[in-house]
Amino acid sequence: MDEINENQPSHQNEGGHQDPESAMPEGNPDQIRKRQEQALMFEKYIDESGLSLSFQIIFTEIIQKQIPEDQVFAYTAMRIRQIGKELEKID
Repeated sequence: MDEINENQPSHQNEGGHQDPESAMPEGNPDQIRKRQEQALMFEKYIDESGLSLSFQIIFTEIIQKQIPEDQVFAYTAMRIRQIGKELEKID
């Protein structure tokens, strides 16, 4: 298991997302630019879709309700479906 060095700089911004500029992909400049554009588009999708906020809510519920580790996946899947249905009603 790798040790975590707390003094090592993080590649995440304040929102918890990876900073596309700090994760330097290898390749020619066109490939790098395309990868950075794709990363930004994906991050925008995640933010606009509400997935990030949904997972924050679910993670908080898992901690508060002390969901057993072997039930975390099933609980998460169930809550994602519920949240999705709730959002459909709003639209």
